[in-house]
Amino acid sequence: MEKNYHILLIDDDRAFNFLNEKIIEFEKFATKISSYVDAREALEELKSLQETNPPGVPDFIFLDINMPDMDGWEFMDQFKLFSDEVKAKCKVFILTSSLNPIDIQKSKTYTEVRGFASKPLTTEILNFIRSEKANQFIILT
Repeated sequence: MEKNYHILLIDDDRAFNFLNEKIIEFEKFATKISSYVDAREALEELKSLQETNPPGVPDFIFLDINMPDMDGWEFMDQFKLFSDEVKAKCKVFILTSSLNPIDIQKSKTYTEVRGFASKPLTTEILNFIRSEKANQFIILT
C-alpha cells in the first residue's frame, strides 16, 4: 500500500539514486521522491522547506556517507541544527557501501539517524520502516 511519504535520496552515485527510486516505486512506498547527488544542494532544499513549508520536508532521508565536497557526516552536522519539528519528521537512514564498524558506531552518535544499511535500498529495509519500528535504531548489512 502506497503511503503519502516524501523520500529524499542523497548519494553522489546517480546509478544508486536511480536504482533506489525504482525500488521505492516498485514497493509503492512513497508518492514523492527527491534525489540529490550533491549533499549541499539537498541541505539548501531542506533549509528552504524549513523556512517556507515545514510540513513539506521529507519523511525519510536515505543518506550516503562517502561523498565528495560534503560527506554524509558533514551533512548530519548541519542537519542537527534544524528545528525540532523538522528533525522529528525526517527519519534519517545511512545507506552506504561502507561496512566499517567505526561508521556504524559514528552513525549511532546522531540521534536523528534511525538506521545504518548497505546499498542499495532493499525491500527488507522498506518493510522494516513499514513495520512502524523506525524509531528503533537498526543495522542492516
